[in-house]
Amino acid sequence: MRKLFYLLLAVFSISTANAQQQPFDVHETRSRDAYVADLHLLADSIFAYHPQPFAFISQPDFRALIAEKEAQLTNATTISEFAWLCRSVATAVGCGHTHMFYQYNMKVEPSMYFPMVVSYVGDHLYVIDPLNNGNKIRVGTELLSVNGISATELRQRLRKHIPTDGYNLSMTDLLINKEFYRICAYQLGFPDAYSVVVMEHGAQKELQLSPATKEPLRPTHLDNCANNLCFSVDEEHNLATITIRSFVYYGDNFPTFRSFIDSCFAQIEQQGIQHLAVDLRNNSGGDPYCASYLLQHLTSKSFQYYRTGTSEHYTDLQQDIQPHPNRFGGSLYILTNGLCFSTTGHLCALMKQGGIGTFIGQETGATYTCNAHNRNITLKNTGLFATTATETYKADVVYMDKSRGILPHHPTTYTLQDLLQDRDLEMETVYQLIEQ
Repeated sequence: MRKLFYLLLAVFSISTANAQQQPFDVHETRSRDAYVADLHLLADSIFAYHPQPFAFISQPDFRALIAEKEAQLTNATTISEFAWLCRSVATAVGCGHTHMFYQYNMKVEPSMYFPMVVSYVGDHLYVIDPLNNGNKIRVGTELLSVNGISATELRQRLRKHIPTDGYNLSMTDLLINKEFYRICAYQLGFPDAYSVVVMEHGAQKELQLSPATKEPLRPTHLDNCANNLCFSVDEEHNLATITIRSFVYYGDNFPTFRSFIDSCFAQIEQQGIQHLAVDLRNNSGGDPYCASYLLQHLTSKSFQYYRTGTSEHYTDLQQDIQPHPNRFGGSLYILTNGLCFSTTGHLCALMKQGGIGTFIGQETGATYTCNAHNRNITLKNTGLFATTATETYKADVVYMDKSRGILPHHPTTYTLQDLLQDRDLEMETVYQLIEQ
């Protein structure tokens, strides 16, 4: 029986004891001594268990960071501030699988979040949906600052708390846009109120925002696959689209994924479809057996999924794997964005180096290698928990930069109007390429 080692950004097992812990009031405090001890426990755990903690930050710089954060701690530091501070320490490692579970067991009401849906476009921050602040501020308005911090400076601060592999900003900035309402609240220490400065009629104007009544979220076209596995056919363009939002089909769930893939390619063959789009956007990873099985249907050559000797696990994926008899031989398009992570990064690396498909979208959030097989850490004095990778997994590729994600052949850049209209630039590019 194969062993299962999750390669995910956000899905980790939490012990029953932690799950039953009473939620923290975000403003409650612990002693400085308790915080300092837990900060060093986090750092020492990363030192002890992470396979390469100094790949993207030197050991002296990491120790200097710990000293800097320790100096910021006081008896008045809140539990949420401490969790957010620890988040920046874990983020400095440059490993998307090593992070602080800063939001778990925190008692947060919607009224405590930043109360609008906003998004950075380039270096500017815009209102996408004002929600119940629609009587004060218009859709598309640029926010110059939030609670006295310029929009540019705020993003720089937020970036230091979003773990990713290497120096990749594609995933970091996408997550900032996706969860701004939450991470802004942590960054600002859950203020009593939110104010913004906007430019109106050529003059700056400060507005006090009304509290949110629900989590400030806005569904997009990427939320149109409810069960993570979707298939559709556009007969006009002779195009099939396989949407895979997750590879989390471990163990007894793997047959579900395999049956889905078999069904898709059977229909593609039966209908004589010549164009295929594989939509991997927002796929944060999962079981490498799923990714390998998909790749068997997309390549005409044998391949090795993991580099030989990369791990004592998945030894069968470190050997030649043969293409599936029913594999696709037409025009292939791979859709990616910054939330393609972990296993999805391995898959994209293999396809990109093998010349399998045309990549469309944004740089993936994952590289050809990642650290995973996580170990959970409970901080003794606060009861907070974190996680650190313990092993390295490398796709069987060469000459790739481990500090960057997989780059597309046809990059897409969204404007403010694109976001407001919820355009799908990646699929639009697919249609353009088909019609050429």
